Amino acid sequence: MLAPGMKSASSASSEVDDHFSMEKLWTKTETRLWTINLFIGTLTVYAARIVLPICSIAVAKEYNFNKADSGIVLSCFFWGYASTQIIGGYLADNYGGERVLVVSTLFWAITTCVTPQLFDLAAWMGQPLFILIIVRVAKGVSQGFHYPCMASIISRHLTSADKGRVFGICMAGSHAGTVLAGSVGSILLDMFGWRVVFYFIGSLGVLWWFYLQQSIALSTRRVTDGKPAVMLPLLHSKSESNLLTAAVGEPKKMLPINRSVPWRTLFSKPAFWAAFTAQYCGANAYFTLFSWLPSYFA
Repeated sequence: MLAPGMKSASSASSEVDDHFSMEKLWTKTETRLWTINLFIGTLTVYAARIVLPICSIAVAKEYNFNKADSGIVLSCFFWGYASTQIIGGYLADNYGGERVLVVSTLFWAITTCVTPQLFDLAAWMGQPLFILIIVRVAKGVSQGFHYPCMASIISRHLTSADKGRVFGICMAGSHAGTVLAGSVGSILLDMFGWRVVFYFIGSLGVLWWFYLQQSIALSTRRVTDGKPAVMLPLLHSKSESNLLTAAVGEPKKMLPINRSVPWRTLFSKPAFWAAFTAQYCGANAYFTLFSWLPSYFA
């Protein structure tokens, strides 16, 4: 039995969602557009990620790489990719995932387009492995921002009932990108050579960057037109504290919200380590096949 003026947790959560919908949540139209947008973005990210494994045999033959050299070049991408996961989430939550994506996407898209020229430059300078490692690590660093930014964007603009569905659709773009690069990329490789594959996938990334810019501009226009805002940099902000307080019937009293991550508590939970181990094992198997299957079939 709740005291007068108090509401159940589910009721309070529903009211907070309803209140946020007047402040920053996407409309149904925006939800569809951003779902398509982020799906395409994830597709292009993974297509750009698999382009070198697909072309690795042709690249190794042209530049006289052995298996050890190819393995170093393929794997060093993940050194950079792993380094920006946490910082990517921090920047997305504090400055807006949309803003961070605009910068990181442009970098990896252009890098993909000019990779053949960078490979030629590396061979001309006589230090191909060193330069290629730098290029691959830099590409990994820039792509490492994608998932944290996407998760931050979805969490700030959708209610709990819609987040899982939209995020699942966006994640499916990773497999679609692998299929696209593996099928169309292989055809382009056979017909026109490995350089054209990089140009094609890199151009897709640049096109998505323009589409991302358009989506951000349309969303921002809602603010300038006096309609509900779409882009807020933080979830755990002062305004959210007011909304949470209002939902439980105390509109004038500020409830403090701890914005720090409870790492000690998190690390003490078996469920965390189970998820950590499952993710490690799954990613290890997936990306091993991801990187080396083209060489195996060759």
